[in-house]
Amino acid sequence: MRLKERFSPLLDMFTIPRSEDADSRLMEYMAKMTLITISLIAIPFSLISVIAWFYGIIPADTVIILFCMSILFMTGWWLANIGFWRISSLIPSLIILLAAIYGNFIGGTDVPAMLLYVLAILMMAVLRGVRGMYVVLTVSLISYFSIGEAYYLGYLKPLRTSETAFMNRMIITIASILSISLLVRFLILQYRRAIDLTRQEVNERKAVEEELRNSEKNYRELVQSANSIIMRMNTEGEITFINEFAERFFGYKFDEIRGKNVVGTIVPESDSSGSNLGVMIKNILKNPDDFRFNENENMTRDGKRVWITWANKSIRGKDGRLVEILCVGNDVTERKQALEENERIQMQLIQSQKMEAIGTLTSGIAHDFNNMLGAIMGSISLLDIILKNETITERVKTDSYIQIAVDSSKRASDTIRKLLLLSRRQEIKLMPVDINISMGNVIDICRNSFPKSVSLNVLYGPGPMMVMADSALIEQIFLNFCVNASHAMTIMREPGEKEGGNLLIHISQVESLKPGFLNSEDGIEQERYIRIEFTDTGVGMDEVTQNRIFEPFFTLKKRESGTGLGLSMAYNLIQHLGGFIELESEINKGSCFRIYLPELSQNINDIVASGSDKQLVKGNKTILVIDDEVFIQSVAQNILSFCGYNVLKASNGLEGISIYEKNIDRIGAILLDVSMPGMSGFEVFDELKKINSAVKVLFSSGYSEDERVSEAISRGASGFIQKPYTAVELSRSINEILNG
Repeated sequence: MRLKERFSPLLDMFTIPRSEDADSRLMEYMAKMTLITISLIAIPFSLISVIAWFYGIIPADTVIILFCMSILFMTGWWLANIGFWRISSLIPSLIILLAAIYGNFIGGTDVPAMLLYVLAILMMAVLRGVRGMYVVLTVSLISYFSIGEAYYLGYLKPLRTSETAFMNRMIITIASILSISLLVRFLILQYRRAIDLTRQEVNERKAVEEELRNSEKNYRELVQSANSIIMRMNTEGEITFINEFAERFFGYKFDEIRGKNVVGTIVPESDSSGSNLGVMIKNILKNPDDFRFNENENMTRDGKRVWITWANKSIRGKDGRLVEILCVGNDVTERKQALEENERIQMQLIQSQKMEAIGTLTSGIAHDFNNMLGAIMGSISLLDIILKNETITERVKTDSYIQIAVDSSKRASDTIRKLLLLSRRQEIKLMPVDINISMGNVIDICRNSFPKSVSLNVLYGPGPMMVMADSALIEQIFLNFCVNASHAMTIMREPGEKEGGNLLIHISQVESLKPGFLNSEDGIEQERYIRIEFTDTGVGMDEVTQNRIFEPFFTLKKRESGTGLGLSMAYNLIQHLGGFIELESEINKGSCFRIYLPELSQNINDIVASGSDKQLVKGNKTILVIDDEVFIQSVAQNILSFCGYNVLKASNGLEGISIYEKNIDRIGAILLDVSMPGMSGFEVFDELKKINSAVKVLFSSGYSEDERVSEAISRGASGFIQKPYTAVELSRSINEILNG
């Protein structure tokens, strides 16, 4: 063991291979090892052969052959050591083969030649492989058979004497046996080493496989236990893997969804906004590196829409071609909904600011505009009364022209009221309203503004259809339903779809309703309702949309086309009036809205008669008119003077207070404008109350500010009249506070 330990480093130094390839290194090592081993055998036997030759035991040619073989073996090792190991690996086999043929030729077919043949074949097999072994084997068989046949036929005879032949054979046989033994030992060691290496490789492979299995197990456990969607899809968009979380999230088992395209299973054809998601998936499959992160709408098995943020990683083969795409997704539906809710609140704020701006603008111009209308309406109504006492040839035409002027002025005033109502700057003014008349006003607007592709048909109710409502606001609601129906049949249709349709409006009385239809305000069942039906042939709505259609700011139109407030305001007002709304709709077939309003229980003939009473109410007291508008002063003075009153005028609050102090005993009532420069009407009222706590004041304004007017009335003001007013309205209001 110690000897081996000493010589092993030295032996390794002479046999260390320099080739880079593993197989070449092995062959180089074996060539060097074989050459050194056979040299270590040949050199001692060469020396022994010299001694034997000196004593005449062996012939000189054997000595020469052994020395030449030793030199050639050493030369072969030197060639192998400088890098020519492939050439040097041929030397041992060829030299021994030549020695075998020579020995066979001069010594016959005895054992030494056969051993040399075997040794040459083994060395060639070890150093040059099976192909070289077959070549040496063939040469050996041919040589041995040919020489043996020549000896048999007597063509050759042995050249050795019996004495020299014996010793020569002994040396050659011993050397051959030693060479073969060492070569076999070397092969056995190499075989054991190969077995050990194989066993080591097997163990290492098993360890690697076990580590790989554990790694794969850990990876699978990590993937399957992750609280994220993990999915792989091929270049066709077909699903090749989903983890357990994805199975639970989407509602599919892996076996159910494997091989199916993501579009139509977990990705809808288009999202809620109409974007084509199929095109998006194609773009991801085409250029996945451009979509490392994306967020889009997905869907679960039950059709529920969800938002997912995806991280995409391309998986490529050895040739660089795309094989699969690894997708990791996280559900962000709640965050998306929160953002949408925040955006909706922002839109509400913006819309509220818009409404505030409209209110500010409207209230700013309402006073001046209504003052102008007041002068016009007051003058026209007074002119109408005066002309009725005159004999006019074209009485019918004159009355018609006056009525047109009055109606136009009222419509202008109603327009201001609608804006004030919309901006919450005007209170709802309930009065008996004929739905037939209100609808007629709306239809006139619709016929002039709707596209010609929309057919409009109205079935009015038989006789007056009276309800308690605000005439301006109820017309605005009717107009809103008509406009929505028109849009459903035109701008809301899909591109390329034919626009147009039919809008049918039907007004009727409902004698009784199904059980459960109650007044939403007080729960009292109403026996008679006025029903207004709006039936269109537009795009229709699904059930989800129907459940949300009356929500504030909810709209199916584009942002620039709708605010989402119209139906919400209509719903609230109808409820306030004691009514309710029914809705029936079907996609691509149309919608039907039914508005139910409690029918006015008062005798309709009495209402019509009271509405048609246009007689002035006379009087004889003194009235003080305080208004900064000269036209309003003049109209009010003319109306009141025509009614028999004595009229005093003041252009501002201080002048009015002064006139009242001087004529306190004569003045029976004061017509006081709310908005004036210097002192407002309310400040003037407070000063008048200090002078006379029982003063009778009738406030007038272009719009009524609920809190301030109500507060003034609660503190002793006699009433309020809205501008613009007619002569009849002013005469009645003055008469009421004088006799109240």
